[in-house]
Amino acid sequence: MSEPVEGGSLLTVAAEIVSLDPEGFIIKIHNDERNETFEAKSVREYAEYLIRSVNGSMCDNFVATWLPSPNARKSDIDLIGMQLGMMQEWMEKELGQDEEVDDGGLKEAMEAADEAAERSEDS
Repeated sequence: MSEPVEGGSLLTVAAEIVSLDPEGFIIKIHNDERNETFEAKSVREYAEYLIRSVNGSMCDNFVATWLPSPNARKSDIDLIGMQLGMMQEWMEKELGQDEEVDDGGLKEAMEAADEAAERSEDS
């Protein structure tokens, strides 16, 4: 799956960050091809599930996307973003990608969390 197939079938793997009390998080992941939901307890577990989903898919293309996570703590979003950044090269190799993997909106989610935190501090 290293080159996109124009007009081909699409596997979508969507993820949401859920902060736990008093600390920690899970990443809820949904694979639309298998209509399966999985709860990852770590970024590594998320990455491994994503790779298994893509490599086991019958679809021609895939997209990994991050859903809005309005109740996720900023610290959890930041930690997940940092860990995914550190794992990017490994994930690209496992997915057979020659170019950068799109973060599926995680950068935008991190920026929105920063803006929300700044607004609450200003109040």
